[in-house]
Amino acid sequence: MDGDGRMETFSLENRRMKIFADGREIWASDSKWIVEDFILGDLGGDGTEEMVLFVRKRGSYGPVKPFWIKKDETSYSQHIFLYRWNDGGPEPLWMSSRLSPEVREWELLADGSLKLITDSGEDTRWGWHIWGLERLDGETIPF
Repeated sequence: MDGDGRMETFSLENRRMKIFADGREIWASDSKWIVEDFILGDLGGDGTEEMVLFVRKRGSYGPVKPFWIKKDETSYSQHIFLYRWNDGGPEPLWMSSRLSPEVREWELLADGSLKLITDSGEDTRWGWHIWGLERLDGETIPF
């Protein structure tokens, strides 16, 4: 992934994502998350691969919330987390708030866009735009 000559191995077991290099674990997802799926590909459009995680976690936000939110939710919600490679391991690039509507299927297309199909069947395309995903087909709204 990072061109250092080591072969990274990606493992998704028991809803936990782990990355190994030279047989040793170099990264693991937060134990409180439920990682449902992952994609490796150039979502950023800069010629380098990113790791994209499809995660369920408690709350709509991370440790930093919008100023108008006083208390985060405690229920599980869907999120997309995007990582880039830095110094031999993944580094968070962008971590979405709660997805709404919920996503049933996802796929990284050959053009680098992310295809998301919602629970209601809406088929949408999303692309990386400066800082976040932006809808490419239809109403332009950030995710």
